[in-house]
Amino acid sequence: STIQGEDDTFPATGEELPMSRKPKPWFDKHNGKWYTTDNGERVKLADGPKNATTEKIAYDEFYKFMSQKMKQQDAVKIEKGTPLSVLRLFDLYLISFESEVEIKTWKERKYYLEEFAFVYGNKLVSDLIPLDLDRWMKRKENETRWKSDDSKATIIRNIKAAFNWGVKQGVIDKNPFQHTPVSFRNKRKPVSEEQYQQVLALFDDDPRMQETLQFLFWVGCRPSELRRARWEDLDLEAGTLLFGKHKTSKKVSKPRKLILIEQAIQLLQTIKQRGDHDELIFVNYQNCTRMLSV
Repeated sequence: STIQGEDDTFPATGEELPMSRKPKPWFDKHNGKWYTTDNGERVKLADGPKNATTEKIAYDEFYKFMSQKMKQQDAVKIEKGTPLSVLRLFDLYLISFESEVEIKTWKERKYYLEEFAFVYGNKLVSDLIPLDLDRWMKRKENETRWKSDDSKATIIRNIKAAFNWGVKQGVIDKNPFQHTPVSFRNKRKPVSEEQYQQVLALFDDDPRMQETLQFLFWVGCRPSELRRARWEDLDLEAGTLLFGKHKTSKKVSKPRKLILIEQAIQLLQTIKQRGDHDELIFVNYQNCTRMLSV
């Protein structure tokens, strides 16, 4: 027997509830992109418009995503209850995060974990003690490479993250470095007007670079985002610029929106009227191609 609702049918008390709806690709007509939903979070699969071609791309990406997710779950399931070496824990952690963060972020994490595993990789996680991380950081070769407090803090944070993940997934009992402090001493400070003018003066012979610096100063976007900025993502009337791909795009699954001040809008209008490039907003001064670095 069932209990009839206005829109749904529910099993009567004591009967087994139906399984939750299986994930599948879906199209968001508001921003013209294909997504799937994973644990309540959007995962972008493809750009629109909605047609047979983009639907096939979305389904192909969906199957890749689900295959990777199942591999991650199977790997973690196998390891539960088994004493893990440091190297095996790091392998599981990197597999889990490979599809969730930008490749640059993933490679940075992998680099630091490989360096730690070179010394402690064969040791069981349960045999690690807090002093091991301190000794590793103070090894002569590491102190030579990583001198600033910010660099050291970033490394410790990345290593602790792998062990925290292991605890959360239930493959290790505790993080041996849970109480190791992470402190950033060199906090970022806003650029003063005097410093800003000094930097601008260095590029008197490169007007495109000056425009780039002005935009960064006024808006505060990341240099990597500025290099990818496209006219199609700009709304001059609303005074907004969207970045579909950004540092945390895989994590939050939504574009980053920048609100433009009047000076930035006027600058973009000037660049648009000049017609340097059909797609990219900021280009090199010499040949109007994509900037290699900022």
